[in-house]
Amino acid sequence: PDVEVTRHLQGDGVNRQLFELIWRKDLLSQQSITLRIPDTIVFKYNCPSVWYFTSVDGTIKRKHKAKLDAEYILREFLKRPLAC
Repeated sequence: PDVEVTRHLQGDGVNRQLFELIWRKDLLSQQSITLRIPDTIVFKYNCPSVWYFTSVDGTIKRKHKAKLDAEYILREFLKRPLAC
């Protein structure tokens, strides 16, 4: 098998660069893209490293590092109704 292809297929399946790209503002317009995503927590070395979410205005935001602890994450996910 192609070593380069195999290297990209290993891991947890999350493309961290994709989330970083959709979070950043466009360099020319200084605007963020409007895109709805589910709350997404990216783990690195078995610890939460970044939490992306869709804000009220429809742009992608990141939670502050202080909110990446297990208790806060659990509390936030449990207070939302389940989607059907």
